[in-house]
Amino acid sequence: MAISYTWSVENLHRRTSNDAVFGVEIKITATEGSNTAFITNSLGLPEGDPSSAGWINYSDLTEAKCLEWLKSSFTGLENDMQFIAAAKLAEKTATKSSASGKPF
Repeated sequence: MAISYTWSVENLHRRTSNDAVFGVEIKITATEGSNTAFITNSLGLPEGDPSSAGWINYSDLTEAKCLEWLKSSFTGLENDMQFIAAAKLAEKTATKSSASGKPF
């Protein structure tokens, strides 16, 4: 079964003076069958300029737009983060080769 990935924005960091977003906290969830694992990361973004043509008001931001910014700002981010999330899932679902404890 193939692993599916879900990206979500957990939090945004912005300047109160102009509502420019400069940081995003993300969560990547890896799912395979009924098993899931996730990782989180905080990433900085170059601050936008409110007078620029492509400016989006803070109140008009969407999760999809924030994820688009992240994935386009960091080359290889998507593959790297999904690789780490998949490793976390594999670690969680692996059959343990050793154990400790007592039978009594």
